[in-house]
Amino acid sequence: MFQAVFLITTGSLLLSNNFGFLPWNIWENLLPFWPVLIIFAGIDIVFGRSIVARVFSGIISSVIFLAIIANVIGFNLLTFTFYR
Repeated sequence: MFQAVFLITTGSLLLSNNFGFLPWNIWENLLPFWPVLIIFAGIDIVFGRSIVARVFSGIISSVIFLAIIANVIGFNLLTFTFYR
């Protein structure tokens, strides 16, 4: 589940870059979040390989990933407004 959200979000960001909706320097803002990939791997290891655990870890990873993307593009999750 996380892989699908990751691919869709990355593809959407690249498409937005190509059409000029987002600047290319958005990738500079994403770079500091590389340790989150280690956290996702840890979540996957902790919850194991059962179906319920995989769904639960996929949901947690997807929520974290989408929150980071929202922060990078300038969306304030507390007030639901763009701040850039």
